[in-house]
Amino acid sequence: MRTWLKRMVAGIVSAGTLMGGGLLMAGTANADEIRMPDIGKTITSLTASAATTYPRELVNGDFEYPSMKSLQHYFTGIDRNRSQWISNGQGGDLAKWSDIPGGLDTTRFGWSSTQTQGAMSEQRANAVELQKATGETTQMGELCASQKGTAIYQDIATTSGTLYRIELDHASRYRIHLDQMQVMVGAPGHEQPVEMTRTSSNKYGDKIGEKSTTIATHSTNPFGNQSSKDDFSHYVGYYTIPAGQSVTRFTFRQVSGVNTTSGNLLDNIVFTQAYKLDYDRNSDEATGSVPSNQYGKENTVQPAKSKTTGSVGLAADKTASGLTVHDLKKNDKGKVPSNSKADSTQPAAFKAPDAKAEAIASRAAGDELAVNGGFDTPKWTIAKEGQGLPWVYVKPNAGTIRSYAQAMAGQTGVKAGGLTAATFAWQDLDAIGSNQNFELHREKDGNTAADVHAGRTVAQTVNTTPGASYTFSIRHSGRSKGNAGGVTLLTGPDKDHLTPVKLTRTTVSKTGQKYGDKTGDVGTVAYTHSDSMDATEGSHEPWDHSDDWESYEGTVIIPAGQSRTMIAYRGVAKDGTLTASANDSIIDDLSFRLAYKLSYDANGGAKTGASKISANADGKVRLAAAKASVPSHDLETTDVPGQYRDFILDTTKVKFSDVKFENGAWLNAPMPDSGDGATAMFPLKIGASATLPNVGEWTDGSGHTHSINAIISLHSWNGGSISRLWTWLDGQPSTSRDLFWINTVGRNSDLSAQVIKALGCIDTSKRVGCQWTVNFTYEDGTPVPDTFRGVTGFNDLDGWDVQPDLKFEGVQLVSGFDGAYKTRDAELATYGVNGFAGVKHDSGPESNLDGKQQVKHRLAATWTGSSFTFGYDLQNPEGRDRGCRMTFGVPVTRTQVLTYKANGGTGQVPSHTEAGKVESASVKTAGSVHAISDATDTTGSAEGKAVSGVLTGTTVDAGDGTRQRTITRSDGSVRVETIATTGAVSGCQVYYPAGTRITLATAKMDSDCWDSSQIGKTNRTFYGWSANTDANDRDVPVGDTMDRNTLNANVRTEIVMPARAKTVYALWAINPTLSYNVNTPAGSNAPGTPASRTVPYNTAASDTSGWTTGDTGKIPGYRFDGWYTAPNGGSRYDFNTPLTGNVTVYAHWVGNGYTVRFAGNGATGGGTPDQAFQYNIGQNLRRNGFTRDGYTFTGWKRADNQQAYGDGQWVNNLTTQPDGIVTMVAQWSANEAHIRYNPNPPAGKTAGGNGTPNWDGHTGDTPAIGGNGWTIDGYTFAGWTTSPDGGGTKYAPGASWTANGTLTLYAQWTPGEAGLTYDGNGATGGKTDPQNGVTDQKVNVRQNGFTRDGYTFVRWDTQADCRGKAVNLGDKWTLQGSSTLYACWAGNVQTLTYHGNGATDGNTAAQSGKTGDELTTNANGFTRDGYTFVEWNTKADGTGGHYGKGTNGVAKWTMLPAGNDLYAIWQANPANIRYRDDWGATGSTPDTTGVTGQNVTIAQNGFTRPGYTFTGWARDRRTDPSLQPGGRYTLTPGTTTLWAQWKADPAHLIYNSNSGSTSQTRRTDGVVDQTLTVIANPFTRSGYTFTGWNTQADGRGKAYAAGNGFRLVADAKSNPVNTTVLYAQWRINRVALKFDPNGGTGGYPDITADAFTTVTIPADAKEPKVQRPGFRFTGWAMKPTPGNGDTILGPGKGTVAMPDQGSITVYAQWAPAMTTLPLTGGHAQVPTIGLYAGLAFMILAMGALMPVIRLRMGADSKGRHAGTPTIGRHSR
Repeated sequence: MRTWLKRMVAGIVSAGTLMGGGLLMAGTANADEIRMPDIGKTITSLTASAATTYPRELVNGDFEYPSMKSLQHYFTGIDRNRSQWISNGQGGDLAKWSDIPGGLDTTRFGWSSTQTQGAMSEQRANAVELQKATGETTQMGELCASQKGTAIYQDIATTSGTLYRIELDHASRYRIHLDQMQVMVGAPGHEQPVEMTRTSSNKYGDKIGEKSTTIATHSTNPFGNQSSKDDFSHYVGYYTIPAGQSVTRFTFRQVSGVNTTSGNLLDNIVFTQAYKLDYDRNSDEATGSVPSNQYGKENTVQPAKSKTTGSVGLAADKTASGLTVHDLKKNDKGKVPSNSKADSTQPAAFKAPDAKAEAIASRAAGDELAVNGGFDTPKWTIAKEGQGLPWVYVKPNAGTIRSYAQAMAGQTGVKAGGLTAATFAWQDLDAIGSNQNFELHREKDGNTAADVHAGRTVAQTVNTTPGASYTFSIRHSGRSKGNAGGVTLLTGPDKDHLTPVKLTRTTVSKTGQKYGDKTGDVGTVAYTHSDSMDATEGSHEPWDHSDDWESYEGTVIIPAGQSRTMIAYRGVAKDGTLTASANDSIIDDLSFRLAYKLSYDANGGAKTGASKISANADGKVRLAAAKASVPSHDLETTDVPGQYRDFILDTTKVKFSDVKFENGAWLNAPMPDSGDGATAMFPLKIGASATLPNVGEWTDGSGHTHSINAIISLHSWNGGSISRLWTWLDGQPSTSRDLFWINTVGRNSDLSAQVIKALGCIDTSKRVGCQWTVNFTYEDGTPVPDTFRGVTGFNDLDGWDVQPDLKFEGVQLVSGFDGAYKTRDAELATYGVNGFAGVKHDSGPESNLDGKQQVKHRLAATWTGSSFTFGYDLQNPEGRDRGCRMTFGVPVTRTQVLTYKANGGTGQVPSHTEAGKVESASVKTAGSVHAISDATDTTGSAEGKAVSGVLTGTTVDAGDGTRQRTITRSDGSVRVETIATTGAVSGCQVYYPAGTRITLATAKMDSDCWDSSQIGKTNRTFYGWSANTDANDRDVPVGDTMDRNTLNANVRTEIVMPARAKTVYALWAINPTLSYNVNTPAGSNAPGTPASRTVPYNTAASDTSGWTTGDTGKIPGYRFDGWYTAPNGGSRYDFNTPLTGNVTVYAHWVGNGYTVRFAGNGATGGGTPDQAFQYNIGQNLRRNGFTRDGYTFTGWKRADNQQAYGDGQWVNNLTTQPDGIVTMVAQWSANEAHIRYNPNPPAGKTAGGNGTPNWDGHTGDTPAIGGNGWTIDGYTFAGWTTSPDGGGTKYAPGASWTANGTLTLYAQWTPGEAGLTYDGNGATGGKTDPQNGVTDQKVNVRQNGFTRDGYTFVRWDTQADCRGKAVNLGDKWTLQGSSTLYACWAGNVQTLTYHGNGATDGNTAAQSGKTGDELTTNANGFTRDGYTFVEWNTKADGTGGHYGKGTNGVAKWTMLPAGNDLYAIWQANPANIRYRDDWGATGSTPDTTGVTGQNVTIAQNGFTRPGYTFTGWARDRRTDPSLQPGGRYTLTPGTTTLWAQWKADPAHLIYNSNSGSTSQTRRTDGVVDQTLTVIANPFTRSGYTFTGWNTQADGRGKAYAAGNGFRLVADAKSNPVNTTVLYAQWRINRVALKFDPNGGTGGYPDITADAFTTVTIPADAKEPKVQRPGFRFTGWAMKPTPGNGDTILGPGKGTVAMPDQGSITVYAQWAPAMTTLPLTGGHAQVPTIGLYAGLAFMILAMGALMPVIRLRMGADSKGRHAGTPTIGRHSR
């Protein structure tokens, strides 16, 4: 009866309801029983004109009409108005339009443009340009036909509510410019930009997934070439036709092109239409739910109304990139930002929160990640068996899918959009031929997974990076309970060389916990239990494996040279056996993390042999493996080590008001359950930070004490906040104590919409709470050193008494911690990542932390380093949804557990400061009794520190006696170790994901498989690691140096891993050398130089010379005074100085003292006292004080070596002996003697020459007689005599004379030769011979033998100017020495001619004269246009003689024998360039001056014009520039004016959504002074209505409306420059609260209020204003039929949160009134409604019977797979 009744009611409610599969494409067959009509059958609302005038679909989207095959050129313009085209294929004339052969069929062409008539002939209005690709026949459109900024468009008849999917291919014309365009859709004249998504990229490599309203595609096409199909990228966007819009314009507008005639290529424009499927309950009385038609609630239901329309989304809710939106509540992974594509997402892997996972499905085919790893292709809809099936069979090669029912019926299935072998990607390696067939399953939560068939291997081949680490992840589950198979993951170069991957289980499912599954190594087989109900081939619900999924990982290092790798999975039995009889399983979400090799290069260093690694290590190995977890200690055996107690993080006294929150990263919102209306700070992003000042003090190793700040930042989110501590004060909840506290938040209702938008909702199926990172700094913000360590306490970790096994309030030590400390009987259970949660009982009063129960719920945690990350979270029991709170407190230690008290007595107790010792007992002495060995490592070595937690770890036998251990860590890195037979690590390498921040190994703390003790380099000190790269991004070392700036600039302690293998090189500091310079004083012999000493960089070099200060034995005459910093001066060198460069020290010397004593040597009077000296310090000897009669003192001689010295001579270093004596002996000389010489000339003669110098000497000298130095014309020197007449004693020059008194000598002379010579005096030919004789001989003057051009001989003369004594031919001449006679000449008649030399007019008369005559030249009579006469010149080029300069040519001229020509020389007149501006610019540019014809340099621009860039100079005021600054220009006469020309700079108009901290912007680009059209509002703001734009955010500026003109202005201070902002203005919406009597009568008036406000149900909103016969009113509810957990809103009490817009309805709730009916034997009470419903029931029953019968018959006719009929995919 119940079954029959249920079916009858179903028939009443919706016997005729159609089943919908989601947002269906028009014309696509649904898997169920309806087919959507096509556009031709559904457009009924079009006006008659629209239906007949406009096409209903896009025309010529591929631009293939008209065909350009007949044209020789690659482009043509189409004029649809005149049916013409233009191309240089038409006779080579681009300016020629011609008729299109056969005419243009405009119904096939479709396109119009916004181009207007232009100056060029090809600029016709409405013209559209077509292009052809290089070497192809493919045609495409070009947005820029012949005019910049134009658009092409089509008007199409449309139906309201239709969704258009717009697809197109776009390319830039050339690689020199990034072309940009927009797709704009809307009613004609009101189009708005559509956001487009790049879904495929060209060979340039633009990122897939980028979204924008402006399309921009790079090109690799060289300038001048035609584009090819390889330059196109594909874009997709969506537009829904608004109500009443029967005609829609689809516009494709150019934003930016390469020039005015080129840019923005378009092709393959496709529109796909989709229509809304509505659900109608078809009755005013029917109740229940239909699929929701609300955006964002596509997979929910809503109350049925008479005209309800349900917009049903696709089952999997795919994103535009094909990724699945996963349900986190179903153990699904959700999505995270892609680490390969900007602005896109990818499925998150089951990893620790800091793991960097990238989904396989997020890359294109053939790329470095596999395709379709989530099996999201193809897209298909489901219902129950027989109507769509929870699984389909996929044939990618055929592009079809079919259900099981279709397969059993022998049907081929249906085409699946987008399904190809390439998009599906996977191949069945065991398939026969090309028969590729796969089975996919749709889970209950909508996710798609693949069936793993036993014995089958499925694979695909992808690009891989040799040497990189690939960590693969999969999700796996058995098929059902009792039917669970395994899967093996394999990789290799091809299908014949596949190798199984060692796997690690990383998550354990709820089901797996029941079967004892554990995380860790599982070998090569992933085997997962399932408790899901097995499916029959007939009717069943979709599978639900949400409690079964477990995740597995395995890491593979790609071998060298393997750039292509096959990734495969294979169905196997539980034991790994490959058999077709094994059970099946399911697999999903194949993904992997990619990590790259980080290598350390010693950069020339060598292994020192001091390494702890085994002998066969290669220098890149470290001994210890990474720690997998934080060690836990029982305080009874191991207390918190003393070195950690130097700093205790205790924030219980930190004031909340002192905490500094990062600006813009937190929201101050109401604090849940505060009681006093207090607020809390909610984070708005991952990384939101807050600084806690002065959380304690810490003393560093050098004894300096620092105040410590703690910076806490959000690491991961699942509900949390920071607030004041909520406590009870005077019986009331209060936050007045102002104490800092960290909270978990358990209810999404406690979160504001802004927090949910920023971080998402709380997943209450998991532990609620957040992970936080704490960084420690000094008070000035400097990070603390790595040696910083401390301890903190996590206290009051409550359990839940009612549920003792519940891990209630807990903390996870995620990273950075060294150890955890608790009591042995602690009520703490482990969980998560090094997690400890309270169990069994509540911890008791927080005021007594040392109480017995509280101690059991306390945890101390130690850390080393500058930061740690912890998680604070909560698992709520059933019925509880609140949060919890914590702060860092005093840690629990043994001293609080085991306390020794003398209790007033005496004696000894264990020391509280030194292990193993005792001290005198006092009343409250506490003894720490751990041994020294209990302390953790304090050396700073990596083995003593915690590292990233191990996520997976596998070990395999390498087959050569070693084992390979692969450790995958939670930070995404992979560590591969080679384990020798001894168990030692003999080889090691770490791989990191790209983008990972890595702290490099140091000498103090090794990491990354490196042991710094292994390397050394001759004469070098290890300084750190260099991560330098060259211009090609290749790793390069830094040369060895001792320059500290170079070392400091290149040393790296931290790097970010690139997306490739990375090598860091050891940075070597050259060891400095201390050298000795003995600095020997000049003239001394140097002693042996001490050996230099080389020391490690930055260490001191001690003195190894062995010399002693005061030693006088090193250099004779000197005492050694020590080593100094300079040869002279400087300071005494400090041998404790650390060396960072080569240093030379210099010896300093002090001379010895000695005495000089003077001796008279025969002196007859006077004396000279002794003189004191110091070696190497010179002095003048004392002046002689002795006298000696008849002698003159001449100097001194040393008594010991006879060395002579002058009187007062400067002397130095006379002896080396300390305190020695040097004797100086006086020297004497006799009186003077002389020789005097006389020239003694003959009578009447005068002696010439320089004479002979006299001699002066002393008696006894023997000077030589001097030679003659005089001359007498005509005479020869004959010797010396002591008498003038030649008598006396004769002396020959050179003879010796013994000096005695004065000797006078007279020169003797004899007559000499004489002659007469003749000078031609300008003669040009001939000769006259000379006449020779002796002095006073008589001769006759000769005849003239010379000739002279242009002259006649006249006579001889004694002077060349013929003004001396005239001598005629034959005259007598007396020879006197050498005489000369000069020829005298008379000139011939000549003519002086004047030449104009370029003159344009005038004349200058010639002049006559004789050769040699001096004339006055005529003044210039010539003229030359533009020039001024300068002078006459004997050469035309002005390089000859100059005449008449400054006198207009008047000058003196001597007539020449020939060539009497003078040329006019001209000077160009002044000319100049002046520079001007006609655009209103400021400033000036100095004139350029010169002369006519001069080639000058054009000046640099000196004008400024804000918002414009100077482009050059022009002769006209406003035209294109023809001259550039720095160019050359030839001056013309007068003044030339050049005008500055300008180009407007780019300018921007930014539209700001003006919606608070989440404001968005849109930018429109243009140029300064350009007027843009203000766009329509593209933004939305929940709860508000857009009212316009304003130049100020507060609306007080200038207002603008869409369509207004806005002029872009120059603004150099804006960023970017020339940017103006328009702010959206909003008005809050008014919404209505409606009251539905819900089957009753009457009602209550609507209440209007602001959006988001809370309205209280009025007290009078009840009976009698609403009534329902037979029922009593119980209140109002948000649903017509509320569920058990829904709230009943009482009048005057209940409150309703108002929506963002529209209205919200509350429904009256009724309970049946009881009516008493008389029956035999008594009375019975029945619901009054039953009396009214009886009759209606009977009538309705008959109406429902027939549909039910028909449905039953229809179900029975479906065969064994048929099941109970369902109503849509959401039916229950």
